Amino acid sequence: MLDRLPVDIVFDHLGRLPVARGLDHPAAAIIERLMRDGRAWMKLSAPYLDSLVGSDRAYEDVDRAARHWIKVAAERVVWGSDWPHTSLKQPPDTALLMEKIFSWVEDQASLDRILVSNPARLYWGMA
Repeated sequence: MLDRLPVDIVFDHLGRLPVARGLDHPAAAIIERLMRDGRAWMKLSAPYLDSLVGSDRAYEDVDRAARHWIKVAAERVVWGSDWPHTSLKQPPDTALLMEKIFSWVEDQASLDRILVSNPARLYWGMA
């Protein structure tokens, strides 16, 4: 069904893959194919939604997936704060969320792409 959609697809919250299976989940292969084909985007947002270890361990159990999406197609990845965190009674530490993106990205060019040029392309159609 996703292949028949006439628009780009944005997967938010790191694709919401169950952490226990992570990238071994069948949906990961579908998302990866769509991203590689230039049909999908991944939003690196809300690692707290699926993390089993929580903020005490800096949501480290989602790091592998985040780094994977960046490696698969850094030109199809954007970051999102997910603010104002309406689904939570206690909002996450914004500084910790910012630290996560810095820990996932290996170089300044990729960070600039994820935070600046990719969102401009996705949201405003700017090259």
